Amino acid sequence: MPRKDIYHDSVKVALEKDGWRIVRENLHLKIDEDELFIDLEAEAVFVAEREGEKIAIEIKTFQGQSFIHNMHEALGQYNIYRVALNMERPELKIYLAVPEKTFISHFQSRLIKAVIEVNKLNIIVYNEDNQSIVSWVNH
Repeated sequence: MPRKDIYHDSVKVALEKDGWRIVRENLHLKIDEDELFIDLEAEAVFVAEREGEKIAIEIKTFQGQSFIHNMHEALGQYNIYRVALNMERPELKIYLAVPEKTFISHFQSRLIKAVIEVNKLNIIVYNEDNQSIVSWVNH
């Protein structure tokens, strides 16, 4: 089983505060010999406009030496998870959880905005300090 991201628990609390119930941590998918673990699975319980919606969340900190390198890895992982979920759990919509500071400092560039649009990334922006959801980017 993979290690938890340093903000795993913060994102979990933020989702719960936002009306989501955590169904499972380390959502396991096995397709033939390939095994994948997505950080969280959640379902909306108190959010009227999202009632019954189910999501999978991959949490990233982007704290490596190079943001672009981190983005390569996150995007590749996100796309593989999206395909796997479409094959095995099509009721789940995948989201990439991104810290607010990173979203402000790096996700506003023309390049990254284009990457988000072209790849139809769903993003949850979270504040790791007060454990809250700041915004949702849906495609």
